[in-house]
Amino acid sequence: MILSKYPYLVQQEILHNMEYSDLFLLSFVSKRMKKLIQSSQMNRFKCIGSIVYQNDRTEQPCVHIPDKPFNKTIIKIVKHKKAKYNFQLNVCGRIIGFRLFTENRNGPYPVASFHPAEKQCVINSIHNHFLNLFGSSVEYHWRVQDFSNYYIPTIPKLQNVSFSLSLYLIRDFAHMRNLENFFSSSPVLKSLKLWTTKSLDPFNPESKFYQTESIEVQQLRHTFPDLLKYFQGKQAFISCGRCKILDLIEFVNKWKSGEGFRKLEYLEMKIVCHDVPENLILNGIGPKYIDATKQPPRHQVPKVNGFAVVQVRGRVIQCRFVGGARQGQMVLIPRIKLNYDFIMSRLQFSIRLSFAMTVNKSQGQTFEKIETIDDCEALWTK
Repeated sequence: MILSKYPYLVQQEILHNMEYSDLFLLSFVSKRMKKLIQSSQMNRFKCIGSIVYQNDRTEQPCVHIPDKPFNKTIIKIVKHKKAKYNFQLNVCGRIIGFRLFTENRNGPYPVASFHPAEKQCVINSIHNHFLNLFGSSVEYHWRVQDFSNYYIPTIPKLQNVSFSLSLYLIRDFAHMRNLENFFSSSPVLKSLKLWTTKSLDPFNPESKFYQTESIEVQQLRHTFPDLLKYFQGKQAFISCGRCKILDLIEFVNKWKSGEGFRKLEYLEMKIVCHDVPENLILNGIGPKYIDATKQPPRHQVPKVNGFAVVQVRGRVIQCRFVGGARQGQMVLIPRIKLNYDFIMSRLQFSIRLSFAMTVNKSQGQTFEKIETIDDCEALWTK
């Protein structure tokens, strides 16, 4: 089929019904073809939320666009084997061998090969082609996930890419120097999932580990790692066996007063191995108390045009305001069933929610029993 013989609208429709992996390959035909793909698929490309490099300990990334029920695979980048590679392509000045591979739930997609000494160059070339084809406005994520054993991955130097990592630190972990060297030589992580028991050495208080934007950690004690003292990121989800309550109180008071943790937007903490002394915590952080027997106050929430979902995590939905005075600003919507003691109408409201709820497009709905926090003081209901 000679695509150029068809009218533009027909070309556009043909390209629109092609898989992303096919568009990726077709973009190498000529500069004119790549421009046609970009111009005709502009709106389609704008709808791409992110492109993900998914890795395990083999460090052979599978690049896909997240989707349901299955991700849309664009390409897989693997170590060269003695297999027949059907064709070669010039990818941003580097000749790379390709073959086509078919999975049950995907159509054929390209597999690129690299020799170990050329791995970084091959990945860089393919990523630069993504930037040229899909644009830099798309979010690019490099994710490493492997739960079998501890190992230190290799993080490539790529433009416009955020990095996420999962680490399992086994009992009596003794490789802290190597791990610290990894963090110091890598970009600040976008997110980190961490499982720890105990270590012979703590994290350095100045470690770039504590600069990670979002951390989810399961730990035996709250001091390894000691997020309540040194965390500099935006979100922390902590589940620990034991915790010194006075350390938690000190953390909350520093956060409330602005003395520390100024970037922090959200903290979720679970203590699983002993009872939590609620009264001690409440007395320590000094929240305001609303008597449930009295008439509850009513507050109003701003009317906005809507939210665009940026990222859905296990416990938090990250959204961006669309329209209104807060256009473009980010908001976190925790997936928490709330049970507090006053009703709130969705109109004009300036108080920042410490816990939020999923907001749909209908107007005038009410939310029962919400906890709120302003910039200075906490409000607590029972």
